[in-house]
Amino acid sequence: MIVCYRAERYFNSLEMDNTLNLPKEKPLYRRLADNLRQEISNGEYMTNQRFHTIKEIADRFKVSRMTAHQAVIQLQKEGVLYSKPQRGIFINNPQALRETHFTIEAAFLDVYSSSMPYLSEVFKGLTGTAAELGLTLQVTAMQSEQDILAGNMEAVTRPNGLILASWVSVNTITYLMKREIPFVWLDNDIRFQDIACVLVDRVYGMLLAVNHLISKDRRRMGIIDLWGDCERLAGYRTVFDARGVNIPPDRVIVKKVMTFAEEAELAYQTAQKLFQSPSKPDSVIVTGEASTQMVIKAAMETGMKIPQDLSIISYSSVATEDFFSVPVDIIRVPVSEMAEQAVRLLYSMLREETVEEHKIMVKPYLQKSL
Repeated sequence: MIVCYRAERYFNSLEMDNTLNLPKEKPLYRRLADNLRQEISNGEYMTNQRFHTIKEIADRFKVSRMTAHQAVIQLQKEGVLYSKPQRGIFINNPQALRETHFTIEAAFLDVYSSSMPYLSEVFKGLTGTAAELGLTLQVTAMQSEQDILAGNMEAVTRPNGLILASWVSVNTITYLMKREIPFVWLDNDIRFQDIACVLVDRVYGMLLAVNHLISKDRRRMGIIDLWGDCERLAGYRTVFDARGVNIPPDRVIVKKVMTFAEEAELAYQTAQKLFQSPSKPDSVIVTGEASTQMVIKAAMETGMKIPQDLSIISYSSVATEDFFSVPVDIIRVPVSEMAEQAVRLLYSMLREETVEEHKIMVKPYLQKSL
């Protein structure tokens, strides 16, 4: 079940399967697992009762036995079913399945633009996984993080847990921890002990970018990261040192903006200054689609040809081969996968399961331009 509040206008463009209310690309075995899970939850099954065989499931739902087997394996992983060798498949406490229902809330700040594809990727990962696990997902677009501090998140049902899908301050993190509200912070991290978060490994991504530029014989590299911090800057310098690339300080611009409007304006000004400097780069690594667009604009205005004079690598969660007007290599950030991981992590916390790692690191990958 998905309940959207002020954020529903952000996601009208999502292409959804009207029957299952899930992304169309969701694997068939997962959709079958959802149907079986719902049947077990609503039915008259008893604990330790024998369940249908793989053949019976396949025949009933008109799917292959492989698909039926995968669905059963998925439910065994969730603890809904269990098997006994040479005896069959059995129900594992359906009453507990009915009683263990959680409502989670994904909180976005209104600084996000409704036109940003990033939101659709996040939302796709959240909705698909929440539905798979039988969670009710509420999506709230807040005017500011004061809505969290004041406890005024609009919701018919107060959530059991929270996914922070925007950057918030230390005060908000501290508030949630003191109130013992389970939460997972998506794509952000603060050096609190055991804070639950799902992060992209930006140092690994930087290594991919630097190695790729070196292979193209580009050595005068620059960086524009307007969503960064001191720790990220230190990680960048570690990669440069490891690869023996000397980058002057004036070609490494790492700042901290809070809105997309700030990002676009500052990226354009920064790129103009960078390309007009005596030591202008022959390549630049940029974080964010908006920043990349502004870097392209500034480069073309100064007469630079892309990629002949300037190679660009963009950290992006949504850009495709034809997203930019010129050839741009992309360090792909798997945001949808990260959102899925965030929901699973929060679900484990709500079920009070042992969580060995509260910080999940997801690796990006290189997508070369044609």
